Amino acid sequence: MFDLTPFVVSLLAEIFGPLPRQGPGNAESTARAFSMVGSLPDHANVLDIGCGTGAQTMELAKLTPGNIIALDIFDWALDGVVEKAARGGLSGRIRTVKQSMDAMDFAPKTFDLIWSEGALYLMGFGNALKTCRRLLKPGGYLAASEMCWFDDSPPPEARDFSAVGHPDMKSVEANLELVA
Repeated sequence: MFDLTPFVVSLLAEIFGPLPRQGPGNAESTARAFSMVGSLPDHANVLDIGCGTGAQTMELAKLTPGNIIALDIFDWALDGVVEKAARGGLSGRIRTVKQSMDAMDFAPKTFDLIWSEGALYLMGFGNALKTCRRLLKPGGYLAASEMCWFDDSPPPEARDFSAVGHPDMKSVEANLELVA
């Protein structure tokens, strides 16, 4: 990917920190995706991977009475989660963890729901699925988004662009095979 020098981290914080979300989506999209999740225990354990400053984390807290771990590698992002949780009276239900998604050290079968909006591609979708499956309780749910090709022959410019930030992007069908 790229070297996360202090300068790069400060640029990312300056560019993305003030945004309401650090990736695609909105509250309605989160709620719609959540409506497709089956029933969860009253005090579900939820993991939000790549939480950014917590826009979707706050939505998840509204949608489930469970406890949420918001995971990210950036202090500036986690500070945003802490601030939003305090403003929303949710500090007792949301805990932040500074950790890389490819080095998560949670015990197997810990979570009833793992959520990730626009972040798992950083680990490679297939690898992310294996990691998340290990962390899910039996009957648990994974809700994640993944970029994909909708066309078998995208324009060369699009392929060249994605080769830099998402070199392993697959078709919808190929991603569904990974999920199955």
